[in-house]
Amino acid sequence: MGIKLSENSDVIRVISRLDDCIQCVDSEYEKYLETLDESLLQLSGESEPVRFVMKTELNYKAQRQIKKDQVSVSTEGGMGFNMGFTMLDVRLSLIDIENSTSPKLSFSKGKDGLADEDLVARLDSYGIAQDLYTARQHAIKPAISKKN
Repeated sequence: MGIKLSENSDVIRVISRLDDCIQCVDSEYEKYLETLDESLLQLSGESEPVRFVMKTELNYKAQRQIKKDQVSVSTEGGMGFNMGFTMLDVRLSLIDIENSTSPKLSFSKGKDGLADEDLVARLDSYGIAQDLYTARQHAIKPAISKKN
């Protein structure tokens, strides 16, 4: 018996469904988020799409912060699940934005050296943050597998 750790890339590059450079239906985009296979997106070729660069592995402190943010406690003392942690996951893993010509999608860091909070809030309001989170989760999922 043994544990086999697959060799994942240190970073992934994710294209948003909002990018004008791609043409695809929702089901193709969902498959893209699972595989990051850009051939599913039917790139226009006129210009390069914006790519969000994210780390696949986070350090202990970052992972602990995300797990802590996932749980909420109600005023009655019960525990709940907080979906806002996805923004934190994106903030902790986003390290660059490539090919962006929009100042609103220009990568910047906050004082703590992580992706700027306002940038991540903007990505969330555009609906991009959830796709980035989903793509990262699919990319890290196969890291551990049972050895046959």
